[in-house]
Amino acid sequence: MLALSFLDVYHPGAMVNQKTLTAETVARVRSGVVAALSVAVAESDKASFEKIPKGRYSVVLAGPKGLQRYLNFHHGRVQERENKGLGSVILRFPSFQDMATKLGGGSGTLIPIPLSPSFLKAAQAFQTLSSRGGELCARREFSTEEEQRQTLDMLMTAALRGVAETAMIDSWTAAKSASMSHGIVQVQTQNGSVQGWLKRDGKVFSSGRGAAPAPANARLCFSDESVGLGVFTGTLPALKALGRGHVSIRGRVPMIQALFPLLDRFGQIMAWNKES
Repeated sequence: MLALSFLDVYHPGAMVNQKTLTAETVARVRSGVVAALSVAVAESDKASFEKIPKGRYSVVLAGPKGLQRYLNFHHGRVQERENKGLGSVILRFPSFQDMATKLGGGSGTLIPIPLSPSFLKAAQAFQTLSSRGGELCARREFSTEEEQRQTLDMLMTAALRGVAETAMIDSWTAAKSASMSHGIVQVQTQNGSVQGWLKRDGKVFSSGRGAAPAPANARLCFSDESVGLGVFTGTLPALKALGRGHVSIRGRVPMIQALFPLLDRFGQIMAWNKES
């Protein structure tokens, strides 16, 4: 059912012992990333948008302990929302292990539970968006500047959402998360062609695409799209890019310093598998 996989996308450098990761942590982070990417693909990829069946319906990704990601479809428009009901179809994972593995492109049990006559539309829409999200994130050769920009947009969306989930869930990075000041970090290319943001408000971390919802307290800028792609795929260490002047930091520098280890940990989470 799910073709989305980041196993060949993120290649973090310094790896900690992945046995410190639990399937629950991985499942929670990956499910948030999948939901965020589904929305981003619907908003930015015209071909995928046109394949989404018309109508109103919803998809619930459900795991143990009340873990749910709710996607609401309204004639091609997609929103991620707090659970507002049972949805048109529930894609239920019996265990965190199943959820973490399946959402990483591996084998795992997934039980579709139809709840309305629109369940086939809902399943088709989610399959279209999740598959396309994986394809866009994995793209490494570009025939146009727009393809490069779109790939960076998807990778940034995934990374910032993953950092937000990691900061709230992962005990390994709790100290780093607690050290980040309250406020907003804007991440973007120098010309603003791709933008995203990460916000801390109390214990809640959130992220999004585009300009920040309020004035940013810190700003991380890539000189161009290729630098951003290098950083988010792990082929260009952020500190090396910073030293060479390909990455600039403005505002509250400690916020950016707290962001880097969270990005590394997110990469480790996305590379996790059950054999680790």
